This record gives sequence, structure tokens and C-alpha cells, in this order.
Amino acid sequence: MLKRRILILTQKGGESMACNMVGVIGPTDISQLAQFLGRSQEILVERGALVGQILAETGKELLVTADGGMLQAVAESYKDHGGEKLVMLLPLPGDLWSIEHAEPYAVIADEVRRPADWIRANLEVVSTPELCVCVGLSAGTMAELSYIRWNIELGGGNLQTLIAIRELLRGGEVPPEYKSALAPVLRYTQAVEGLREVLKEYQLSCAGMPL
Repeated sequence: MLKRRILILTQKGGESMACNMVGVIGPTDISQLAQFLGRSQEILVERGALVGQILAETGKELLVTADGGMLQAVAESYKDHGGEKLVMLLPLPGDLWSIEHAEPYAVIADEVRRPADWIRANLEVVSTPELCVCVGLSAGTMAELSYIRWNIELGGGNLQTLIAIRELLRGGEVPPEYKSALAPVLRYTQAVEGLREVLKEYQLSCAGMPL
């Protein structure tokens, strides 16, 4: 395996920007996620909203692609709870896939970044931050997990930890095809509430303090 390339961007106080920013990946179709998990859409929206609340209350910047579903639930709650900075990825118009469906979601962003296309956007959300949270699986999320896998293999990106929330995953785990590939960065928390403690531990690690 090639040694990973870590790009550290510093900000006031010495903490890396990549460390303070948390990416979130998850499905845009909550109805499908509800079907897979056997839970109501309303409950899943509430769980996504709690993720956003925790990220806001722990002082993290949030990085997401501009889209609906669980991403919308997380982002809107993050803003409602006074989140420090919401950064959204909205691709430039092009000939790959349309962005029209995503544009309305970006209006709440504090900063909009414009990757060349959706492929770049999905790569960036799991490559820019050191920490990423998975709030459910979908075909699109599987692509993002694949990008993480290749970053590990080929030495790209900043990602150090992928937090997967078991209650939002069918069977409580990532698919078996990803288990060994993601092992260097993968960490589970049973429920959304456990995210707060994981973030606290990670903050200490970023500050160079013993856990």
C-alpha cells in the first residue's frame, strides 16, 4: 500500500481546517432508506437532524453536497442550531449530470464550492475533511465509500476517520465488500447520540492531547 498523502491546512489556533471540518455522506432518498431499515421516514429525518445538531453544538464546520434527503436533514438542523459554517458542494453546470435539482438546497450554505462535476463533488466530500460521518447507504454513498477506499490505497485525501452510525445502516455495518478496504479509517457508533463522544475524542486527538 502506498503511503497516504495528507494535506494539512492550518487556521487560527494551530488546528487544521481539515480537522475542524466534518463531511457527511448519506442517501438522498429517505423513503428507500426507511424501507431498508424498517423505520419511518419521520424518524430518520429526526435522526439526521440530531446529527446536524451535534455537529453544530460541537463547533464543527459541515461539508456536504447540495442535495435532499438525509443530507438536507443534517444541513438544515445544523443551521437551525447555529452551526459555525455550512459548506456545500454544488458542481458547475456541465454536460455530465444536471445540477438544477440541487440548486435550491444550496441557498442555506455559508459557502458554496463549485467542483467541475458531480464525480468531483462526491470525491471532495470524502477527501477534504479528516473526519466524515455516514448517515446511511445508497448507490451514491457506495460511490463515496469507493473513493475513500481508493484514497487509502493510492495515498490521496485527508480522511483519517469514517464514522458509520450502525442504527442507520442495514444490518448495522457497511457492506462486506468494504469492510477490509475501509478498515484503516472505519469506526462505528451504535446510535446518533454516540457521535458526540466520538467527536470529543477526535477533538482531543487533533489537539495532540492524550485520549
